[in-house]
Amino acid sequence: MHNIFPTPCQYIKKEGTFTFCDKLFMTVPENFSNRDFRMLAPELWKNFTAGKCELEIIKSPSLHTTAYISKTRQAIIQNSKTDFEYEINCSEHGITLTFDGENGLVHAFSTLLQALPPYSIKKECFDLGCFAVTDRPSLSFRGMHLCVFPETSLLFLKKMVRLFGLMKCSHIVLEFFGMLKFDCFPHLAWQIGYSKSDLEPIISDGRALGVEFIPMFNHFGHAGGSRFRSGKNTVLDRAPEYEEYFLPGGWTWNVENPDVVALHEEMRSELCELFGKGRYFHMGCDEVYAAEPFADPYDKTDNESFMRFINNTAEKINKSGRTPIMWGDMFLDDKDFPYPYCGNISHKCCDGEKNLAGLSDNVIIADWQYNIDGSERRSVDLFLKYKDKSSLILCPWTGNDNIKGRCDIAKEYGLLGVMATTWNDICRDPKFAVYTACLMWENKETETPANRWEVFKMMTAQNIRKLVPSNGIYENAGFYEMELDFKPV
Repeated sequence: MHNIFPTPCQYIKKEGTFTFCDKLFMTVPENFSNRDFRMLAPELWKNFTAGKCELEIIKSPSLHTTAYISKTRQAIIQNSKTDFEYEINCSEHGITLTFDGENGLVHAFSTLLQALPPYSIKKECFDLGCFAVTDRPSLSFRGMHLCVFPETSLLFLKKMVRLFGLMKCSHIVLEFFGMLKFDCFPHLAWQIGYSKSDLEPIISDGRALGVEFIPMFNHFGHAGGSRFRSGKNTVLDRAPEYEEYFLPGGWTWNVENPDVVALHEEMRSELCELFGKGRYFHMGCDEVYAAEPFADPYDKTDNESFMRFINNTAEKINKSGRTPIMWGDMFLDDKDFPYPYCGNISHKCCDGEKNLAGLSDNVIIADWQYNIDGSERRSVDLFLKYKDKSSLILCPWTGNDNIKGRCDIAKEYGLLGVMATTWNDICRDPKFAVYTACLMWENKETETPANRWEVFKMMTAQNIRKLVPSNGIYENAGFYEMELDFKPV
């Protein structure tokens, strides 16, 4: 079987070979609306065929649920239907792609790209063995959380977005750590931050590959737009006169300040405009630390101010046409959920379960748990006491037991889905993200065992090499900036 990630539901090898050389034609329905795909697909096809074969896309008014790749422009095609998300049927004469919904065609194309054989230098052509694929995802929400740090180049971001699209992720959350230049408040970005026009081509790439972007801004903790360990604060390092916008220490927004609440609303509006139509907005709200030990900085009586802010913000997001997502750690107290769970409130000052009971119904909880294995599900059970299963997303990070356990439970419980978090590890090694993408999609256990990380790493590097060719430039190659983590003296 080809090295196709994620593994399709069914792959059947057939007799014969589809041989092609320098050009093919792809006929798609005339009403196929993904313009970004029509622009990107020929580029990717050429990349995955070593620059030796071009793909021209043609529209046909007679097609509705079928596309066809052939050697001639005048191919005769008949519409067909599928009970799966997509099917691929490769014969000696061409390749039929049958799909249910436009993303079905996009995902079929992603599978086909990975199935393409190497170029034969002697024959000057490609010999693709005939095969058939039927495929569908096991989870509807298959998300990736991707941070944009000052060290995150636009080239790397482009690679990751294309990689996650190729892996059939349904959603990508982009969280900017002081790296997006807002019109409403320039101090929210470092001088090296990216403009919206810098990001638009990357957003187009994701849409082309069937990804819906989820804008994110953390409304409580992480207020400095930096990691906790760095001690930086984007706003206060640039404009210290805005200290009143934060609680002591600068880590947490002062949401009792009406100017802060108004600023958040403007930021959400800008983010939604940048990313276009979508169903969700991630409001963060994790790791709300305070300078005073055992104090509740955002509450006067029984967490009422905390929940008032959360629910009021959720209502505004809902009125804008989106569903809010928030992290779940501020509902888990350290008494009931000690390590290895990630619970970030103290029962001495907060009542997490009472807050959870008072949470608006329209908020989706993203339960991030990084240290528990597949058998642990107490946080899931707690959230499901108060939330519908369609309002819960499980979020692993690294480690095969953690990833597989979260994906297995999401499927077992019929939850909305899974969102992989990548944080600072993605630049060194995206194999964990690829492994998660496989398990989020596949209806059965991935055929590549988790302990065969070498396979995931090799295939990830190969796909990135084709998704965004380096053209032989060292600095543009791979997913790790340098061979060494230091410069020898």
